[in-house]
Amino acid sequence: MTTWHSRAEAFYFAMLMCFLIMFKVSITCKKEIIMLIVVNGTLTTQEQKDYHS
Repeated sequence: MTTWHSRAEAFYFAMLMCFLIMFKVSITCKKEIIMLIVVNGTLTTQEQKDYHS
């Protein structure tokens, strides 16, 4: 379970970096980046459900 924990931490750290980068990126690209984060977040949530069940 240690590997999963560090993988989750790495994902949230990457998401934090994405938000920081998003503020520097043009507004037109923001929507695409948000969509990517939403899709990735949904996939990760599904993985977590599979792990717990």
